[in-house]
Amino acid sequence: LFANDPVLLPKAQSLARRTYEFTEFLAALTGSPHAGDTPNPGNASNPDANPATAAAPVTAAYHPSCHLLRELGVRDAPRRLLAAAPGLSLADLPDAEQCCGFGGAFAVKYPHISEQMLDDKLDAITRSGADTITACDLGCLMHIAGAVSRRNLPIRARHIAQLLDDPAA
Repeated sequence: LFANDPVLLPKAQSLARRTYEFTEFLAALTGSPHAGDTPNPGNASNPDANPATAAAPVTAAYHPSCHLLRELGVRDAPRRLLAAAPGLSLADLPDAEQCCGFGGAFAVKYPHISEQMLDDKLDAITRSGADTITACDLGCLMHIAGAVSRRNLPIRARHIAQLLDDPAA
């Protein structure tokens, strides 16, 4: 954006070096860049290890947004944080990196294509067995939540910050 501006380019580069996506920041802040390398006591992989979370853990599927993957290159931090969260079981989302069809103006300009992409995403979420869908992008999450509501599915849509704060809330 500022490649030809000798004044703003260094300022933009300086800001970029100090700017992090939420889950990258949280992983670095907690000192857990490798969170999730070992099973969490509350995860479905070992539900008996923590009786408090074994009774009714939240099972979440994670939808990685296109801008997070393709523009920012953030792939692992959200999954690692979710895998390490107490009281949370992370479900495998089939075709997780497939777009949900929101894309800002894309959903308005191409509603029929967007709807089909969204239907595919909801089918994948349903197949995952998750009771909660989470994402780092509120646009994607609102798009998915609207379709969940219209289909009257028993799936909650929650931002990753909400889910990490309190999976059961």
